[in-house]
Amino acid sequence: AAAAVFGSEQEAIDFVLESRKSFGPFTPEAADKFARDSLMRSADGQWRLHYDPRIIYGRDTSDADMWATWDRISCPVLTIWGVESILLSADTVERMRVTGPRSAVHAMPGIGHCPGLTSAEEIDRLRSFLLD
Repeated sequence: AAAAVFGSEQEAIDFVLESRKSFGPFTPEAADKFARDSLMRSADGQWRLHYDPRIIYGRDTSDADMWATWDRISCPVLTIWGVESILLSADTVERMRVTGPRSAVHAMPGIGHCPGLTSAEEIDRLRSFLLD
């Protein structure tokens, strides 16, 4: 799907919802909004993903040690962690919890790397963090 182009809006919506299942679960309304927010219609009338899905290719992250920067953060941090993430490991989340700004962690079992931030649980946790 690196160059995903869709002939219809519905085809594009179906692709987003199928390929991003791990971001949910979503209510039907939230799923529709998420899918539409993930798409754009190009000048030729076709539908495309509203980001460059090739972003994951060609980047060498083997030397991306950001822990020194993490240790300099002084404001409160909340990590809303999709526990099923293949990018953010439990070991990294634990290190984020005990070092630097000592992130508060809200674990979301059954969710992948990018929680949708549409459930009442996610919104209430975020609101509580921001208002404290």
